[in-house]
Amino acid sequence: MSTQAATPHSSFFTRHEKLALVLINVLFLALLLVAGEIAARISTGYDIGYYTEAKPGPDGKLHYPYGIVPVNTQGYLDEEFDLSSTKPRVGWFGDSVAMGVGAGYPYRISDLVRSNRSDINTWNFARIGAGFESEKAEKIARDYKLSTLVYLLNLNDILPESAPQSGTGFVVFNGLGFVKDYLDYFRDRSYLYNYIRTAAKNAFQRLGFEASGYFAFELWPNKSDDVFKSFAERVNMTARELKANGVQMCVVIAPYEMQVSDDAARTYAKLGFSWEDGFLQGSTQKKLRQYLAKDLPVYDGLDAFPDHSAPVGNLFVYNAGDKVDWNHPNRAGHAALARGFLQSNTCPLSATK
Repeated sequence: MSTQAATPHSSFFTRHEKLALVLINVLFLALLLVAGEIAARISTGYDIGYYTEAKPGPDGKLHYPYGIVPVNTQGYLDEEFDLSSTKPRVGWFGDSVAMGVGAGYPYRISDLVRSNRSDINTWNFARIGAGFESEKAEKIARDYKLSTLVYLLNLNDILPESAPQSGTGFVVFNGLGFVKDYLDYFRDRSYLYNYIRTAAKNAFQRLGFEASGYFAFELWPNKSDDVFKSFAERVNMTARELKANGVQMCVVIAPYEMQVSDDAARTYAKLGFSWEDGFLQGSTQKKLRQYLAKDLPVYDGLDAFPDHSAPVGNLFVYNAGDKVDWNHPNRAGHAALARGFLQSNTCPLSATK
């Protein structure tokens, strides 16, 4: 009894039907991805690498779409520190706002203070994503013999001591963390991925979460009293420990754009974002200051913007990258903060150790 052999003219599909179906589906998926990438490139009106595309230049500086940021020999994002100088040393700490996202060097508040105060050394120790790092700040203050430490506090720094352990917050925090750890390679490479990522992030923010995955405590301070209290105590403890070692700590609270621009508040509300009644008038700053130590010098950056008539995007980054960005001042915003801070004389910058 003989078996019938496949004819020379039998098709690949006939001989490998399952594999052929898989390959056809893969081809259709690839075509859909290519079409989606092309559509996203055509429709995207912002720079997908605005926040991430740092290109080292021959000048030794990092070149971002919004400007340059130097890197000194100590590895910090600033010009060279004159370690031989005997002038009082003032160190600026914080995250992307202090680092100058949206402004660049020499347009950051620390740079502008430096240009106005030649009697002191002004050094920037900020890091993207740093938030409030008390132990690191204390170590740097010791190592660099700082006389004053200025913490540029971004409102989304107001966080609990630990990440959420259950509920919706746990799912959102860990889901966004997974995306950042394993998929964000494509953030500034694929327009399609960036479009999907941005849409998902905006959806979570409309539900009341930060892009970090935490609940937006700063937008709803009256729902978050325990978080404000614990965060303020950590700041107070750091200030006490620094003072015991002869270092004066000061806090500068950077506002959000909708708090300083009526047009921005209307724009973000129309986009579906919300906040508690009183937030626009500074309820977050008031609650935080309620728990910060009375002897800790604090400059409320809201005071630097008495006129709320600026159009959205005039003082803060708006629609330039893949983020609904109400927390990064641009060059004009940093200039206003620097003027207000210096005129207030809130912080004793000339203090010596």
